[in-house]
Amino acid sequence: MFGQKKRTAPQQNDRPKPAPEAPGTSRVKASLLSLESRLMFDAAAAATAAEVNQEQVAQEQAESAVSAEGGGEPTAVENESQELLQAIATYNPGESRTEIVFVDPTVPNYQELLSGMDPNIAVIMLDGEQDGVEQMASALAGRTGIDAIHLISHGGEGELQLGTGTLTTESMSGQYADELAIIQQALSGQADILVYGCDFAEGQAGQEAATLLSQLTGADVAASTDATGFAALGGDWVLETQIGTIETQIAVDDGIQANWVGLLAAPVVDLNAGGVGNNVTTAFTEQTSVLMTPVGTLNDVDSATLNRLTVTLTARPNGNAVESLSLNAAATTVASGAGLTVSYTASTGVLLITGTASTATYQTILQGILYNNTSDQPTTSNRSITVVARDSTNASSTSRTATVTVTAVNDAATITSLSGDSRAYSEGAGAVVIESGNALVADVDSTNFDTGTLTVSIPTGGDSAEDVLSIRHQGSGAGQIGVSGSTITYGGTTIGTFAGGSSGSNLVITLNSSATPTAVTALVRNITYQNTDTNAPTTGARTVRFVLTDGDGGTSPNYDTTVTVSAVNDAPVLADTVLTLMVTEDAGVPSGAVGSLISTFTGGITDVDSGASKGLAITGSNQTNGIWYYTRNGGTTWTAVGTVSNTSALLLADNASTRLYFAPNANYNGTSTAALTVRAWDQTSGTAGSKVSTASNGGITAFSSATDTVNVTVTAVNDAATITSLSGDSRAYSEGAGAVVIESGNALVADVD
Repeated sequence: MFGQKKRTAPQQNDRPKPAPEAPGTSRVKASLLSLESRLMFDAAAAATAAEVNQEQVAQEQAESAVSAEGGGEPTAVENESQELLQAIATYNPGESRTEIVFVDPTVPNYQELLSGMDPNIAVIMLDGEQDGVEQMASALAGRTGIDAIHLISHGGEGELQLGTGTLTTESMSGQYADELAIIQQALSGQADILVYGCDFAEGQAGQEAATLLSQLTGADVAASTDATGFAALGGDWVLETQIGTIETQIAVDDGIQANWVGLLAAPVVDLNAGGVGNNVTTAFTEQTSVLMTPVGTLNDVDSATLNRLTVTLTARPNGNAVESLSLNAAATTVASGAGLTVSYTASTGVLLITGTASTATYQTILQGILYNNTSDQPTTSNRSITVVARDSTNASSTSRTATVTVTAVNDAATITSLSGDSRAYSEGAGAVVIESGNALVADVDSTNFDTGTLTVSIPTGGDSAEDVLSIRHQGSGAGQIGVSGSTITYGGTTIGTFAGGSSGSNLVITLNSSATPTAVTALVRNITYQNTDTNAPTTGARTVRFVLTDGDGGTSPNYDTTVTVSAVNDAPVLADTVLTLMVTEDAGVPSGAVGSLISTFTGGITDVDSGASKGLAITGSNQTNGIWYYTRNGGTTWTAVGTVSNTSALLLADNASTRLYFAPNANYNGTSTAALTVRAWDQTSGTAGSKVSTASNGGITAFSSATDTVNVTVTAVNDAATITSLSGDSRAYSEGAGAVVIESGNALVADVD
């Protein structure tokens, strides 16, 4: 209790000039409440009464009856307002003092506190859904001579909750400057303001708040530096800090003080754990959700549970659908386990968690709140996130603000529908486009690739002596890529230059400001691969890698495609070589391993294909002087070559089992030129022993384009003379006939050689 004499208050003419009319007075309706034998008003009723009494500044003038305007019947609202004005006018606070108690409805069991008050003290209930400071100013507008104001509400260090408003040094200096000026005009020169909320005057912030309240109202101020309320809960009813001399007694009588179970403390939200109530600044980097307050705390000295946490993202310049609040996995699990309801409303930016749970549970949820922004080009202005906690007594904390600084980062360019593309490349195919035709280049935060590069390389599987990367020239028409020297155009406009691409060097394209995503898309779709070895290229898969830089510091991922090089058959080459088969006159038909191996006739065959096989395709056979035979089983069986031609050539493989044999006609000897006509055969198509067409030859066929001939030389042997028509002749001889000719007269003697 306070028994000190009050300091001399400022003289009336030292007070500020009359304040403006109270804000919001037209929105409330008058109502008159009663509590036992005293008058008790709600703030809306008092405000309406003040509005009706706008021209009656002095309390004495309010004692007159208010007549209806225009001579008509008064409305119901006017009647209620007149009743309230008459009640205020006839209200006699006593001979010496006029005191008013303002009560926040969130104070638990406030009826008990009021029941023990002096019946001469007026009580005004604040509307918990409206700004309490504005309600006070509305209720006091036009009044004077008030000796004391009692503020019964929840408090914290340097702050007092009044409806939806909060008194702090910041709000008193700015938001509520006009309202406090109105309150000052209503106070007497010796007025006191008693602030009952817990810890209002605690610490530097509390002392500054109490001092500023005194300065702005001209009143002496008493306030608590600790918990106010029930002793067993750690509270008391001593207002330890006094700014000036306090004459006013505590409005709550001693019996109620001893028995009212509660504290006038609101939940305390601390976002950075650096001191009760501190706000916090957190940094958000584009595309990475950030925890708003990972070390934030919640505390409530008079309630073990909370029932609501309201988190509001107040500004979303990138749009409601892009910026949002959510809970991380841990907080979501805790909320679900506690049976709490979590909802986010995109249109308002409010993340609401409701349901009764322990303060510790709500603190875990607070620490798991995420700020999200999915924009690739986020606006870099700061965002504000406010947090208000409400306990089971419906007392709400002071709003705390987390400031989110937003940093945009350069987004790397992307190429979609490129990675994984594959291209089969056949030997000798020339330059082929690598991409499949549906790649798309994009850069979400830039309209061009000025100073950027497109680099195409072969990091694995390549052969620097063979591989060439280049750009297909389409032309200079709309949508076409053109190449002239080292200059690249798109639709006739230069978009960059290139270098490299052969002898193991990367193809590097340097882009300019005309290289839009559309132009670079066309460029990617026209990158080509060629293998210059048209005979025996290194086969297998090459990884062809695309990397795009955007000119702003961003580098795309590696986009890998595959080009698989396969060799094609190269036709064998047959050189013009003297090929001769030797046979002895009258050698007869073949039997056993006679004649010549095919290898005798393949010495003039070459083939660039690695490991190529050799063989002959017999396209012509001169059998005037004998018959050609072949065997494919080492002489076990022999078969006549028969009739052959360019469209029905006999295929014989070069191996240890295949032979050719010429059986000359009887007694024939000498050389038969071009007895056989042959092509080289690499055995990549056709079957030995079969007859096929060799009309298609050279290139990638199995047959040489050139032909060669095989000569046959039949070596003569000495033939014995012969006498024909002699053997078998017979002659009859008679005794004494003398000499007779034995031969019948037709014998012939011959010697063929």
